[in-house]
Amino acid sequence: MSTDGGKGARILLVEDLPLHRRIIPLRLGRWGMGIAVVDDAECAERYLAERVPDLILLDVMLPGKDGFTLCRELKAAPATRDVAVMMFTELQGDAFDRSLEAQADDYFPKGAQDIVLRTRVHLHLQLQELRPPGSPHGPLAPGNILMATDSRSLRAQLPLEAHLDGHFMRTVQSLEEVRRECNGEDALLVVDGALGIDAVAETIVELQNRPATEGIACLLLCQGTELSVIPGLLALVDDALWMPMKPVLARQRLRLSLELGQRRKAALALAGQGPDFPYADTVSE
Repeated sequence: MSTDGGKGARILLVEDLPLHRRIIPLRLGRWGMGIAVVDDAECAERYLAERVPDLILLDVMLPGKDGFTLCRELKAAPATRDVAVMMFTELQGDAFDRSLEAQADDYFPKGAQDIVLRTRVHLHLQLQELRPPGSPHGPLAPGNILMATDSRSLRAQLPLEAHLDGHFMRTVQSLEEVRRECNGEDALLVVDGALGIDAVAETIVELQNRPATEGIACLLLCQGTELSVIPGLLALVDDALWMPMKPVLARQRLRLSLELGQRRKAALALAGQGPDFPYADTVSE
């Protein structure tokens, strides 16, 4: 069975449970308008044979072929390998690791807060707009990241995770230092909400209004109990990572946010609206 959101639907939802087929589009807010919905892998394959969305929200547990198998097949097929896939499930355990092994672009538990789901969907839709056809998913090259936090443990952990993927992260302890230190070579700002949500918002706005840093992506660090503040920052923050964090999850969020910042800056450079960016040619047609 399928509910066709129209040939222009940007999102395909593959979900077998009727309740979730109804509520997930509602949870997505404006990004759920016009969503196409199918209830198993076979229906998804028929849909994708006729049209290709920007993003597939793929349940792990499906009748017949499961989500992991379908994801691997989609990523191996030339017609669908460029489509972003976010897997989701109510399963506990290693679902996140298995999703990445199946080459999914992202994962979220069904119990995640609505604002988290919307933020992640928005992130992937932006990336799909900026990726040229055939472009691999992931950072364009080793990137520069600036992190602001006064947490000693975060200053030790996150630069290590960035370094494992070949990126360089320097750290500051205040938003005043962010305003001084952030420059056109930084593609990603990682900022701790513990520095003050209002002050974080003001700092991001200031950076976005500087020609050298207007394309920078922003990843917010916060406690899970602070997620309720994100709606007010949705227009400013591209993703959120909350504590305690698993190293593999931290690396995944850094990769996605860094790629977004790099592609934005490259697009601005090509359009002549920002400073030269060394990988601008990677977003050209």
